[in-house]
Amino acid sequence: MKHSKKIGMSFGLNSGIITTLGLMIGLNSGTNSKLVVIGGI
Repeated sequence: MKHSKKIGMSFGLNSGIITTLGLMIGLNSGTNSKLVVIGGI
């Protein structure tokens, strides 16, 4: 695998994890409902 593809894949994976965690925290603090957090993912 080319170096540029590894860098892009790593960036995409990190970005996805950070976005998902931010979404989970935001929905939890806004609604305080586990069902809404699970549904948002």
